Amino acid sequence: MRRFAHAALAVLAALSAGGCLGKRVDLRPVSPAQEVFIPLQCQAEPPDAVTWRVLLQRGKRESVFTVLVEQHYDGELRVAGISDLGTTLFLGVAHNNGNMTVHANKTGMSDRRLSQTVLLDATIPFLIPPEHAACHMLDDGRLALVARPAPRRSHIFVYDPDGRLVEFWRLRRKRLVHSARCDVPGSWNGYAVRHYPQCYTATYRPL
Repeated sequence: MRRFAHAALAVLAALSAGGCLGKRVDLRPVSPAQEVFIPLQCQAEPPDAVTWRVLLQRGKRESVFTVLVEQHYDGELRVAGISDLGTTLFLGVAHNNGNMTVHANKTGMSDRRLSQTVLLDATIPFLIPPEHAACHMLDDGRLALVARPAPRRSHIFVYDPDGRLVEFWRLRRKRLVHSARCDVPGSWNGYAVRHYPQCYTATYRPL
């Protein structure tokens, strides 16, 4: 566990630099010519299943466990958390409409907090920008695809200058509340997440 924690520090430091609590995010529409820099890979199919080794950090508390995510035939995602002793920590479902349902929870967190943190985090690799996502430019010059799943809420897929996906943000009323950063640009095979309202960070490594 200690080795895993040390390996996560660099990723978490980079993630912390990506945005501040409550940071306002301003987006500027781009020209059709600039949109060509968004790669076709952003339309790639998500995986069928993933298994993560997770380091969860809340204040000075740390815990390590395994999360399994599997896509069901109806498109919904089944999520399970397993302790190192083989105990089921939680069971949940991520529905196609973006809602979460918790069926079992032994984490000590409320069902709502579990849904808004670990369940959301574990399903990030299954997210792809929808067809209606609009191309915008961030203040730092990077391009992003922006989707609005609900009023006053936005999903931001951020790309580096080479057109590779590097970050995923959630905004509420144009303010950053959640961000995830890829270990390797263009791939979610390892990533770190910070969920600001809960003062919560997590590092995901594939098994």
